[in-house]
Amino acid sequence: MIRTVVPRCMLIFLLGGLIVLLGFPMGCTKASAPSQAIATGNAPAIQISYFHRTVRCPSCIKIEELAKQTVEETFGGELAAGRMAWRSLNLDDAENAHFEKDYKLTAQSVVVSEMRGDKEIRWKNLEKVWDLLEDDLAFKKYVQDEVRSFSETS
Repeated sequence: MIRTVVPRCMLIFLLGGLIVLLGFPMGCTKASAPSQAIATGNAPAIQISYFHRTVRCPSCIKIEELAKQTVEETFGGELAAGRMAWRSLNLDDAENAHFEKDYKLTAQSVVVSEMRGDKEIRWKNLEKVWDLLEDDLAFKKYVQDEVRSFSETS
């Protein structure tokens, strides 16, 4: 009995690993709703983007959830007025792949950009989101402070 169970377990394990390596999503969440519209014209607008892959770990999902929640709670007025927008983009989608090089991304990231019309003026990667992942309050304060500071200098 053990002689047949062990090989079957190994086969299941290997097939599962192969599925993960090939990038087939296994119970992963999809990207959040499409981005909100940013006001057009020459007035500066702030775009907050979360960049992720198709297959995401619980930490990646938590970063998106905390960052989005923080932006919506702190900057609701700016979001509603179109002076600020949140978006979640999958880097594995062909139309988003260029962002990896544009922003020199090495992991799932939150990036804040200043936009004037369709042109990006400047950007900042909020690199400490990974360091603060285990402390929700510190994470939220960091995102609030960085977005506020970035938007005040535009």
